[in-house]
Amino acid sequence: MNISTHELTRRGLMKLAAGTAVGLALPAGARAQQSTPKRGGHFKQALAGGSTSDSFEPGAMWDSAIQNISAQVRDTLVEVGSDFSPVPALAESWEPSADAKTWRFNLRKDVTFHDGKTFTSADVLFSINHHRGPDSISGAKNAVGNVADVKADGPNAVIFTLSVPSADFPMSLSDYHLPMMQEGTTDWSTSVGTGAYVVTGFEPGVRFTAKRNTNDWRNDRGYFNTVETLIINDGVARMNALVGGQVHAINRVDPKTAGLLERGGKFKLQNVPGTKHFTMPMLADTAPYSDNNVRLALKYAIDRQQIVDNVLQGYGYVGNDHPIARVNRYYNPNQVIRSYDPDKAQFYLKKANLSNPVFRLHTSDAAFAGAVDATSLYQESARRAGVNIQLIREPADGYYTRVWMKAPFCTSYWSGRAVEDAILSLAYGSASNSNESHFKNEKFDDLLLAARAEFDEEKRRQIYYEAQALLSDEGSAIVPVFLNFLQATSADIGFGEIGAFEDMDGNRSAVRWWFE
Repeated sequence: MNISTHELTRRGLMKLAAGTAVGLALPAGARAQQSTPKRGGHFKQALAGGSTSDSFEPGAMWDSAIQNISAQVRDTLVEVGSDFSPVPALAESWEPSADAKTWRFNLRKDVTFHDGKTFTSADVLFSINHHRGPDSISGAKNAVGNVADVKADGPNAVIFTLSVPSADFPMSLSDYHLPMMQEGTTDWSTSVGTGAYVVTGFEPGVRFTAKRNTNDWRNDRGYFNTVETLIINDGVARMNALVGGQVHAINRVDPKTAGLLERGGKFKLQNVPGTKHFTMPMLADTAPYSDNNVRLALKYAIDRQQIVDNVLQGYGYVGNDHPIARVNRYYNPNQVIRSYDPDKAQFYLKKANLSNPVFRLHTSDAAFAGAVDATSLYQESARRAGVNIQLIREPADGYYTRVWMKAPFCTSYWSGRAVEDAILSLAYGSASNSNESHFKNEKFDDLLLAARAEFDEEKRRQIYYEAQALLSDEGSAIVPVFLNFLQATSADIGFGEIGAFEDMDGNRSAVRWWFE
């Protein structure tokens, strides 16, 4: 049954609050009570993050719903492991040259697309080159930006030549914008992939249906007979769909109601710390934010814990003005986290030698859910610190085209990345066209280059520690908090360890879960 937001009311939430729906909270990285995966059944999930403009064009998969749908029917060469290490997928193995500039990927043999065509190196070349070139506007442009050349070595191997060394290059190929497509694909209204499910219907922004791929090259996934994905962007409607039994799983549970799912056994709340984080970028090439004293004053004027407690309801943790999350491999647990300090805010404001400055912060809940509440709390904590922030409420429509990377001080968010180099390069590298705060720092760029070429784990760790410290102290973005992934299922859904990269188990809920 197709569910529209008009058919759902707040009565479901009232039932939930009354105790008809109780749940089990899963600590991060923990496994549910184990059951043997079973095949069968029709799985229905309701996801936020969908639009009528969604398509299977891989370079334009910007939000989570189409990423989840794509992962049902298509595979990447490499996947992200639960420990954020690279896991073989369509590439069964890889070997780098001594200088990490040449990589050979050995492809799995006897893998077929849904239409029966054999997957070969020609499909890899087509899929990678689709995102390359000076005119590319693909979301994977940064992931393949280091690829100087890619060529086939027979039907079952591909050789990548990189412009600069990269010890983490296999992780770049796990990017959700890089599913393997059939050579010559031009129709993005559907997709013929190698994944666990086959497309049976797709109405962008409304509904997607699929059936099990009976010729799947893996036997440890795709447990459901059929899958139905509904796009329900309204949070109350999604919760009602779960409570009312219309769906088995939802993403982006509202932190304000998540606690209601934690009491009992009818639902399972997955509370998983991940890489997603709020940001407040300040354009480093625009006065007064070109002065690091101003940036430090604004960083000390924000009460981060207050945002975690009130906006995230405790489902998250404070950030330290860099994008590396606790779950990342090279997060520095010993770095002192900047705390709210009115005295230091005033100290750096005086060093900036500004006369009664007013900092105009552009905000909208279109930037991230809770942005207006978060910036209102920031305005108040800054006021107590003697820092005057004026909030500019922006319309939701077109926020990321009108405001983001244009307003000198605004709100934004990043999903983060599984590998440190990806998010550091994309969001803060001098050459990146997604550098939202226009941060350019030669030493930082040098650190990224050094880390990419370093195979020694401990040496690479220390380089990334230094990069985190540099961004925290000199960067032009405030990173106040990291969010936990909050998603919920009915009690009859089984799953293993929940991935901490992207919501809904790394956007593979339909692929990895089963009915108990």
